[in-house]
Amino acid sequence: MDPGNEGRRERRRDPRQTVAGALSAGKSGTTRGIVLSIGSLGHWDERLFPHHTYLVGRVWRTSSQDSGARRSHLVESSGDRTIPEDTKALMKEYFLQLVEERRERIEKEAREERKRVEEGTRVEKEKKRLERLCEKQQYEEDRDARLLSLIDARMMREQEDRRSQGETVVRPTKKVNEFGETIEEKKERLRRTLTLQESFDADEEFLLLRKKAVGLRIQDKRKHGKEVAVRNNPPMTTPKKRTLTTLTDESRRGIEELQNVQPEDQPIFRNASENRPDLEAYLDFLWAWWERKIREGGAAISTML
Repeated sequence: MDPGNEGRRERRRDPRQTVAGALSAGKSGTTRGIVLSIGSLGHWDERLFPHHTYLVGRVWRTSSQDSGARRSHLVESSGDRTIPEDTKALMKEYFLQLVEERRERIEKEAREERKRVEEGTRVEKEKKRLERLCEKQQYEEDRDARLLSLIDARMMREQEDRRSQGETVVRPTKKVNEFGETIEEKKERLRRTLTLQESFDADEEFLLLRKKAVGLRIQDKRKHGKEVAVRNNPPMTTPKKRTLTTLTDESRRGIEELQNVQPEDQPIFRNASENRPDLEAYLDFLWAWWERKIREGGAAISTML
């Protein structure tokens, strides 16, 4: 292929394709970008910008000078255009704000995505834990039910074996002693007996102290100093203290009766042949004895007053 023909075909390209290439190569379609892009082609194609025609007499003529002046004015105006500093600062701040907002939006979306993932993981773990717990409870319930069924089956089989052998199933009964008392009833009876015996021993100690207190006498009285009057207040006088040093005739008779009573005459030993005490008679005896003591105590208190 002839290189000369290729050069001629290259020079005969459609001007519209050249303009489209210049516009696409410009910066955001500005006038300065277009001019710089067209200048980068290396030559000025007159077909891109046709000359103005005007009428001279009866002939239309083109003004190549006007076209050249217009081209120079376009280049100069595009080269002299400048942006103020405050506008640059505002534009810089605006773009920085856009970048910051975009960064914050991306970080927020990332945080929300992490939260969603963590929440989903937590919910999934909790769900699995509950499932394992339910499975464990169900397994234990099934195991207990199987164990109970095995026990019931074994007991029924043993009862059937006994019936087949002619044995009667006898339920265990409570054991009783020679008096017809169960173990609990025997324990209760012994507890009551011991309680009454302790009260009887305490009564004997009380009577012994009463006997010893009969011969007591107050030898010396307290010696108090002379009452001293305080300012205009007279000395305070109280009634003389009196101490009961002798027993009443009724008290003496009661003590003598207790001293003369023999063990076999007391109600508690009336049923000695049965080898056990008569509790009702003993309680009646204690009740009568306490009533007599209460009356003696009331008489002694009235004597002291």
